Amino acid sequence: MNKLAQDKYQFLPNQCSAESRARLLHDMMQDQELVRQEFLDFARMLAKRGVTSIKDIGFDRHSGLLPVLEELKAAGELPLQVHFALGCLYGCCGRKRK
Repeated sequence: MNKLAQDKYQFLPNQCSAESRARLLHDMMQDQELVRQEFLDFARMLAKRGVTSIKDIGFDRHSGLLPVLEELKAAGELPLQVHFALGCLYGCCGRKRK
């Protein structure tokens, strides 16, 4: 990871949590075809190992994964059951976040 990437995404190579990589993940999730293909590759790998159901957690705007999952389900292309829990969509005052 070079200095330009460290400055742009605000994390160091030894910081690998999803929270640390939020800016990078946000940029990556803008490419819906990439998200679709990566998810399908991962799901197929899990299915080959006998996994039939997964659970994931999304926060705020869920980085665009839900529309991909909904599209795959509608097309009958979702290779396993997906349970998706959303984090809080409302601020502490009860107003919907933008």
